[in-house]
Amino acid sequence: MNELTRRHLLGAGAAGLATAGWGGAAGAARAADREARAERNPPFYRSRLGRAEITIVSDGTIGFPLDWLFPEVPEAELEDFLAARYQPLDHLPLQVNPMVADIGGRRVLIDTGCGTKFDPTAGRLPRNLRAAGIDPASIDAVVVTHLHPDHVWGATDAENAAPVFENAEIVVPAAELDYWNDPDLAERLEGDLARSVARSTFSHLRRLDDRLRPVEAPGEAVPGIRFMPTHGHTPGHASLLIESDGEALMSTGDAVFHAFVLVERPDWHNVIDWDPEAAVASRRAFLDQAAGERVRVFGFHMPWPGFGHVARQGDAFRWIPEKWVWDG
Repeated sequence: MNELTRRHLLGAGAAGLATAGWGGAAGAARAADREARAERNPPFYRSRLGRAEITIVSDGTIGFPLDWLFPEVPEAELEDFLAARYQPLDHLPLQVNPMVADIGGRRVLIDTGCGTKFDPTAGRLPRNLRAAGIDPASIDAVVVTHLHPDHVWGATDAENAAPVFENAEIVVPAAELDYWNDPDLAERLEGDLARSVARSTFSHLRRLDDRLRPVEAPGEAVPGIRFMPTHGHTPGHASLLIESDGEALMSTGDAVFHAFVLVERPDWHNVIDWDPEAAVASRRAFLDQAAGERVRVFGFHMPWPGFGHVARQGDAFRWIPEKWVWDG
């Protein structure tokens, strides 16, 4: 892994996790156990935003080895921070929370999850959509915050042979699409993993060619949902502002992808961010706006089901999870 720089590490799939020590037989055993337990847990959660109905549908979870993810943070400091918050000390587990918004007369999916092509603990979105009574064919648009594997690879089937959402356009930040849509990108990157992810993402985009719609950020992705530029995690990453009937929701994408580490320590660099300094600036701007405006927030990787608020805490912030509303 040491030949990959932060700028060139564009994603970490199952192969990358195995290389970093978080795969193999033990990982497969954990995945099988989690799959069995997942059948007993709720795979979707419904809420309201003005007149819009919001359904969070789990794609499962992904995880990254901590010593690989935060190489610049002293090990003792990182372990003390996580232990104080009752978090695992060997890996960073993340929820994968795609959102379906019935808004403005359209059914919109926000990010697609991994499919079954990234981590064995993910890829549950199609099954869980049906559990929620949502036919994948009923999705009118897929809005993608960025083109990392856990946000777009689920748009095609397991063999990357056909789109999963057969009637949906795929709306992508224009700068993000320009970057990943370059057929020569992989050749300019360093490291087998980075090149593999770039080639695979390019291949996924080819399966979606006839339905891709780039939108400049800031700009309206679909009625009621706007791209908010938050580049740094990737070159064209965009968070979202969702509005309905006077109510607003800020959706993080991956500008903030952990409820403790990147909220309470927003300046910490991680290897997944393409441009760490730009990512820090975007992250702080997002958190500052959310806290200052006291707006409701949704986090794609936040603890299930991903809703909460951001409050200022000294020169950083803290995440306040929203209580579940059973009749929402």
